[in-house]
Amino acid sequence: MPIVTTTEAPTQPPYQYELTSHSFESIDGNGFKMHTNIRVGAWIKGSDTEEIEQAWKSVGGKNSMPLSTGRRNFGGAGMMFMQERATYIFGTASFSNMTTDYPAGNFLNGHVSLKLDLRVYNSEGFTKYQSAGDIVFAVEYTGGAQNDGSFSIRPQMDSNYWGPVPFVMAVSDIFTPNFPDGKPYLDKVSLYATPPGMNMEKKTWKYEETEMKLKKSW
Repeated sequence: MPIVTTTEAPTQPPYQYELTSHSFESIDGNGFKMHTNIRVGAWIKGSDTEEIEQAWKSVGGKNSMPLSTGRRNFGGAGMMFMQERATYIFGTASFSNMTTDYPAGNFLNGHVSLKLDLRVYNSEGFTKYQSAGDIVFAVEYTGGAQNDGSFSIRPQMDSNYWGPVPFVMAVSDIFTPNFPDGKPYLDKVSLYATPPGMNMEKKTWKYEETEMKLKKSW
Protein backbone atom coordinates (compact mmCIF):
# COMPACT_ATOMS: atom_id res chain seq x y z
CA MET A 1 0.00 0.00 0.00
CA PRO A 2 1.58 3.35 -1.02
CA ILE A 3 2.57 5.77 1.70
CA VAL A 4 0.81 9.08 1.38
CA THR A 5 2.58 12.10 2.79
CA THR A 6 0.97 15.44 3.36
CA THR A 7 2.59 18.80 3.72
CA GLU A 8 0.97 21.33 5.99
CA ALA A 9 0.72 24.85 4.70
CA PRO A 10 3.08 27.16 6.59
CA THR A 11 1.32 29.19 9.23
CA GLN A 12 1.48 32.95 9.04
CA PRO A 13 3.13 34.58 12.05
CA PRO A 14 0.74 36.71 14.12
CA TYR A 15 0.48 40.33 13.08
CA GLN A 16 2.67 42.68 15.10
CA TYR A 17 2.32 46.46 15.19
CA GLU A 18 5.39 47.70 17.00
CA LEU A 19 4.74 50.38 19.61
CA THR A 20 7.17 52.82 21.20
CA SER A 21 6.54 53.67 24.86
CA HIS A 22 6.63 57.16 26.40
CA SER A 23 6.01 57.85 30.10
CA PHE A 24 5.34 61.00 32.14
CA GLU A 25 5.05 61.66 35.86
CA SER A 26 2.91 64.58 36.99
CA ILE A 27 1.88 66.26 40.22
CA ASP A 28 -1.03 68.58 41.00
CA GLY A 29 -1.21 71.58 43.34
CA ASN A 30 -2.09 69.43 46.34
CA GLY A 31 0.76 66.97 45.84
CA PHE A 32 -1.22 64.10 44.31
CA LYS A 33 0.83 62.25 41.69
CA MET A 34 -0.05 60.51 38.42
CA HIS A 35 1.92 58.35 35.98
CA THR A 36 0.88 58.48 32.30
CA ASN A 37 2.06 56.03 29.64
CA ILE A 38 1.55 56.40 25.89
CA ARG A 39 2.50 53.74 23.36
CA VAL A 40 2.34 54.65 19.67
CA GLY A 41 3.30 52.96 16.41
CA ALA A 42 4.21 53.89 12.83
CA TRP A 43 2.12 55.50 10.09
CA ILE A 44 0.07 53.04 8.00
CA LYS A 45 -1.48 53.85 4.61
CA GLY A 46 -5.25 54.09 4.75
CA SER A 47 -5.43 52.05 1.54
CA ASP A 48 -3.94 49.07 3.42
CA THR A 49 -7.36 48.26 4.83
CA GLU A 50 -6.45 44.82 6.19
CA GLU A 51 -3.41 46.12 8.05
CA ILE A 52 -5.43 49.06 9.36
CA GLU A 53 -7.92 46.68 10.97
CA GLN A 54 -5.14 44.43 12.27
CA ALA A 55 -3.30 47.36 13.82
CA TRP A 56 -6.49 48.59 15.48
CA LYS A 57 -7.18 45.15 16.95
CA SER A 58 -3.53 44.80 18.05
CA VAL A 59 -3.77 47.90 20.28
CA GLY A 60 -6.98 46.59 21.86
CA GLY A 61 -9.76 47.84 19.58
CA LYS A 62 -12.83 45.68 20.13
CA ASN A 63 -15.07 47.08 17.40
CA SER A 64 -14.35 48.08 13.81
CA MET A 65 -11.73 50.78 13.32
CA PRO A 66 -13.76 53.96 13.91
CA LEU A 67 -12.20 56.36 11.35
CA SER A 68 -13.20 54.88 8.00
CA THR A 69 -14.48 56.85 4.98
CA GLY A 70 -17.33 59.20 5.87
CA ARG A 71 -18.19 62.69 7.01
CA ARG A 72 -15.91 63.75 9.84
CA ASN A 73 -15.55 66.81 12.03
CA PHE A 74 -12.49 68.85 11.00
CA GLY A 75 -12.02 71.84 13.27
CA GLY A 76 -15.77 72.17 13.78
CA ALA A 77 -16.69 71.69 10.12
CA GLY A 78 -18.19 68.49 8.72
CA MET A 79 -16.20 67.35 5.69
CA MET A 80 -15.81 64.13 3.71
CA PHE A 81 -12.90 62.00 4.89
CA MET A 82 -11.48 59.41 2.47
CA GLN A 83 -9.63 56.52 4.11
CA GLU A 84 -7.62 55.58 1.01
CA ARG A 85 -6.12 59.09 0.87
CA ALA A 86 -5.26 59.20 4.59
CA THR A 87 -2.57 57.77 6.85
CA TYR A 88 -3.05 56.40 10.36
CA ILE A 89 -1.24 55.89 13.63
CA PHE A 90 -2.51 53.71 16.48
CA GLY A 91 -1.61 53.63 20.13
CA THR A 92 -2.68 53.15 23.74
CA ALA A 93 -2.80 55.31 26.86
CA SER A 94 -2.86 54.29 30.51
CA PHE A 95 -2.78 56.11 33.84
CA SER A 96 -1.59 55.07 37.32
CA ASN A 97 -2.13 56.69 40.71
CA MET A 98 1.27 57.25 42.35
CA THR A 99 -0.16 58.55 45.65
CA THR A 100 -1.34 55.18 46.87
CA ASP A 101 -2.32 56.40 50.34
CA TYR A 102 -5.13 58.36 48.69
CA PRO A 103 -7.78 57.40 46.12
CA ALA A 104 -6.82 58.14 42.50
CA GLY A 105 -9.81 60.47 42.09
CA ASN A 106 -8.04 63.10 44.22
CA PHE A 107 -5.60 63.98 41.41
CA LEU A 108 -6.83 67.27 39.89
CA ASN A 109 -10.13 66.53 41.69
CA GLY A 110 -10.84 63.86 39.10
CA HIS A 111 -10.62 66.18 36.08
CA VAL A 112 -7.81 64.35 34.27
CA SER A 113 -7.23 64.86 30.56
CA LEU A 114 -4.35 63.89 28.27
CA LYS A 115 -4.07 66.16 25.21
CA LEU A 116 -2.62 64.76 21.97
CA ASP A 117 -1.67 66.78 18.91
CA LEU A 118 0.12 66.27 15.58
CA ARG A 119 2.32 69.12 14.33
CA VAL A 120 5.27 70.06 12.16
CA TYR A 121 7.31 73.24 12.65
CA ASN A 122 9.16 75.14 9.96
CA SER A 123 12.70 76.48 10.35
CA GLU A 124 11.42 79.68 12.02
CA GLY A 125 9.53 77.70 14.62
CA PHE A 126 6.03 78.46 13.35
CA THR A 127 3.46 75.71 13.16
CA LYS A 128 2.79 74.75 9.56
CA TYR A 129 0.44 71.90 10.30
CA GLN A 130 -1.63 70.91 13.28
CA SER A 131 -4.70 69.02 14.37
CA ALA A 132 -7.25 71.80 13.90
CA GLY A 133 -8.07 71.24 10.22
CA ASP A 134 -6.44 68.05 8.99
CA ILE A 135 -6.68 65.40 11.69
CA VAL A 136 -9.40 63.14 13.01
CA PHE A 137 -9.08 61.28 16.30
CA ALA A 138 -10.98 58.57 18.15
CA VAL A 139 -10.52 56.66 21.39
CA GLU A 140 -12.35 53.48 22.41
CA TYR A 141 -13.67 53.55 25.96
CA THR A 142 -15.57 50.69 27.59
CA GLY A 143 -18.81 51.86 26.03
CA GLY A 144 -17.37 52.02 22.51
CA ALA A 145 -15.30 54.30 20.29
CA GLN A 146 -15.77 58.07 20.44
CA ASN A 147 -14.63 60.63 17.89
CA ASP A 148 -13.18 63.48 19.92
CA GLY A 149 -12.59 66.90 18.35
CA SER A 150 -10.61 68.01 21.41
CA PHE A 151 -7.99 65.29 20.80
CA SER A 152 -8.06 64.33 24.47
CA ILE A 153 -8.21 61.11 26.46
CA ARG A 154 -10.16 61.40 29.71
CA PRO A 155 -9.62 58.55 32.19
CA GLN A 156 -12.18 57.68 34.84
CA MET A 157 -9.86 57.15 37.81
CA ASP A 158 -12.10 55.06 40.07
CA SER A 159 -9.15 52.76 40.85
CA ASN A 160 -5.37 53.12 41.02
CA TYR A 161 -4.92 52.04 37.39
CA TRP A 162 -6.90 52.88 34.25
CA GLY A 163 -6.28 51.58 30.74
CA PRO A 164 -4.75 50.86 28.44
CA VAL A 165 -7.32 52.32 26.05
CA PRO A 166 -6.73 52.24 22.27
CA PHE A 167 -6.71 55.40 20.18
CA VAL A 168 -6.31 56.21 16.50
CA MET A 169 -5.33 59.41 14.69
CA ALA A 170 -5.60 59.90 10.93
CA VAL A 171 -4.25 62.62 8.66
CA SER A 172 -6.43 63.44 5.65
CA ASP A 173 -5.36 63.94 2.02
CA ILE A 174 -1.80 62.65 2.36
CA PHE A 175 -1.95 60.55 -0.84
CA THR A 176 -2.88 62.38 -4.05
CA PRO A 177 -1.99 62.04 -7.76
CA ASN A 178 0.80 64.57 -7.22
CA PHE A 179 2.09 62.67 -4.16
CA PRO A 180 1.39 58.94 -4.65
CA ASP A 181 3.93 58.10 -1.92
CA GLY A 182 2.54 60.69 0.47
CA LYS A 183 3.12 64.40 0.95
CA PRO A 184 6.73 64.98 2.03
CA TYR A 185 5.97 66.99 5.17
CA LEU A 186 4.64 63.82 6.79
CA ASP A 187 8.28 62.93 7.52
CA LYS A 188 8.44 65.92 9.87
CA VAL A 189 5.15 65.45 11.69
CA SER A 190 5.49 64.54 15.38
CA LEU A 191 2.96 63.53 18.00
CA TYR A 192 2.89 65.91 20.97
CA ALA A 193 1.43 64.92 24.33
CA THR A 194 0.49 67.26 27.16
CA PRO A 195 0.02 65.12 30.29
CA PRO A 196 -2.14 66.40 33.16
CA GLY A 197 -0.60 68.31 36.05
CA MET A 198 2.89 69.66 36.61
CA ASN A 199 6.12 68.08 35.34
CA MET A 200 7.67 66.42 38.42
CA GLU A 201 11.24 66.56 37.12
CA LYS A 202 11.26 70.24 36.08
CA LYS A 203 9.10 71.41 39.00
CA THR A 204 7.23 73.89 36.85
CA TRP A 205 3.53 74.60 36.46
CA LYS A 206 3.95 75.27 32.77
CA TYR A 207 2.32 72.37 30.97
CA GLU A 208 5.21 70.43 29.48
CA GLU A 209 4.66 69.02 26.00
CA THR A 210 6.59 65.94 25.00
CA GLU A 211 7.49 65.38 21.35
CA MET A 212 7.24 61.82 20.02
CA LYS A 213 8.92 61.20 16.68
CA LEU A 214 6.96 59.08 14.20
CA LYS A 215 8.06 56.85 11.34
CA LYS A 216 6.38 55.44 8.23
CA SER A 217 5.67 51.76 7.62
CA TRP A 218 6.21 52.05 3.86
